[in-house]
Amino acid sequence: MFPNQETDSTRFMYSDLRIDPDSGPVRDQVVSVLKRALFSGRFVPGQRLTERSLCEWTGASRPAVREGLRQLEAEGLIEITPNRGPSVVKLGPKECSEIFTVRAELESLLCRLAVPRVQPHHIVRLRQAASAYRNGVELERLQMIVSAKEAMYDVLFELADNRELRATLQGMIKRLGLIWSQIMFDRHQSAISADEIERITNCISIGDTDTAEQAMRAHLTAAAERVAAWHAGDKRARI
Repeated sequence: MFPNQETDSTRFMYSDLRIDPDSGPVRDQVVSVLKRALFSGRFVPGQRLTERSLCEWTGASRPAVREGLRQLEAEGLIEITPNRGPSVVKLGPKECSEIFTVRAELESLLCRLAVPRVQPHHIVRLRQAASAYRNGVELERLQMIVSAKEAMYDVLFELADNRELRATLQGMIKRLGLIWSQIMFDRHQSAISADEIERITNCISIGDTDTAEQAMRAHLTAAAERVAAWHAGDKRARI
């Protein structure tokens, strides 16, 4: 089958991307379903996304799809090239390394701002997120892992109460999300990652800012190493 050639099976495969005009602004729904496709690996880095196909898969109008694509471009998830159209952003080893370097500094700051403000109900939510993360690892469910990590960061962002920090970090985390599904699952590496998340949670729970920072840095350093190994050709690596 030629690229972008539609078949009945292709349309069925993307049937869950269809929007409901009665469920809210069409543009917002387009952005939401396309993000789901990006982060689940339905759309892979470098893949071209034609407006015609996106309109058919989502049931949205071309103007709504274009607005959605512009939003995704602004978030660094796709790139729109003249005479070629939109395609999923490809993150190389240098870009990933740079993102992790910046994240290590900013997430250390996130911990410094968050830990002194933590309350018992925050600890409950953090432990729930850590437990959900491990369940996702054991069940080999990427979406569960991603949702659990998002829940953890939601608590930290709420505690830190810094909109600029939140916006900057969310942008970088989303960009790295483009390669998560491309890295083959390895239970051992993922279990190590779950251990790291639990250590971060424990440090925050006891109000130890210094060790929470150290645990966060260690987690990001290990994640950067796993991504670097994957880029180097070790497909067993896992974020």
